[in-house]
Amino acid sequence: MSPKCPTYPTTTARVMTAVNIVERALRRVLVPDKVNLASLGNQVPHVHWHVIPRFTNDSRFPLPIWVPRQRTVSEVLLSRRRIQATLMYEQIRNEPNAAFGHH
Repeated sequence: MSPKCPTYPTTTARVMTAVNIVERALRRVLVPDKVNLASLGNQVPHVHWHVIPRFTNDSRFPLPIWVPRQRTVSEVLLSRRRIQATLMYEQIRNEPNAAFGHH
């Protein structure tokens, strides 16, 4: 247990459940080639997660998303992914309520 957060185990489990819900929806809707998970918070003490779909035809693959673009991606493909992102939002919006016992 963390001395700074007496609810550490419970809080961690809830955060990881939320990350898992987002990753599962992302895999279901976007069908990426892989998913990168990153937990950052270097400057200010806080937690946030990046759940990043990766495609072999994305503009930076196989390098990290933080590097300059390696190639361009067609507007048609980008438009399709924007639509998929909207669908993904719909997939995950109610799942946390069910997972955490809210109605």
